[in-house]
Amino acid sequence: MVPIPGNTKTTSFEESLTHAKNVFWQHAQKLFPGYEVDDHNREGIVQCMVYYLGGNPEMYPDLSPRKGLMLTGGVGSGKSLLMEILQSITKGCQGYGFRIFKACDICDEYAFGSRGATYGEQWQNGKVKTFCMCVDDLGFEPLRAMSYGNELIPLAHVLTKRYTLFDRYGAVTHVTTNLSADEVEENYGDRIRDRLRKMCNVVVLDGPSRRK
Repeated sequence: MVPIPGNTKTTSFEESLTHAKNVFWQHAQKLFPGYEVDDHNREGIVQCMVYYLGGNPEMYPDLSPRKGLMLTGGVGSGKSLLMEILQSITKGCQGYGFRIFKACDICDEYAFGSRGATYGEQWQNGKVKTFCMCVDDLGFEPLRAMSYGNELIPLAHVLTKRYTLFDRYGAVTHVTTNLSADEVEENYGDRIRDRLRKMCNVVVLDGPSRRK
């Protein structure tokens, strides 16, 4: 359970969830004045709050706190904004804070010779060091890139590394994407589709674009 700021008393889950919603609203308004919660994103926000409270099988039987979050929905549905708000809430919370990387920036790194080492297994003082990360806008990046004369699919490479970290050490990866499950398979292959399913909880944000 993430230590939501201010929630220091032993309370019922309902009270904890109400507090978490209030904290979410405070961070949302601070980061994005005018941010709206409506029928299109309310359920997704509640799912995210329940996730950070350690899950609740009665509300969401398939929501696993061991996995990351994969926010899906149409263009402009607020996926990236929601992830930035969650990043703000969890900042400084040991084991819950995360870094956000744009998929297109990751692809650019590969084009300039990166092999994605910073996203995979790293060692420090003889121990594996992992971190939680979010791949933002999966599917928006150029699909293929040349690295050391070889053509590859950078995000498939990175997600494979992240799955290995999840499988071995429980490292969490979050994702935002406009792609459907079938489109993920078409772009990155059936193995990546399967691995995303295993390491992420799918949270859907519906509705028209919020961009003005």
